Amino acid sequence: LQRMRIAAFRESNMYDALSKAAAGQKHVIIISDGDPQPPTDALLAKYIAAKISISTVAVFPHSPFKGAAD
Repeated sequence: LQRMRIAAFRESNMYDALSKAAAGQKHVIIISDGDPQPPTDALLAKYIAAKISISTVAVFPHSPFKGAAD
């Protein structure tokens, strides 16, 4: 099992590093407060083509989701 940590301030840095990694599975976990600008359709298409999966985790979002329990 190979694990790689990448601190990227631009989305393309993370994609570039992962697309070149010699790993059987490639996965990105995005931890956010919900404020970042969404990725472009072109970037998402690159992740799909490279078979890189993505998970998101919201930490202290600025506004509650509709229907969320108090």
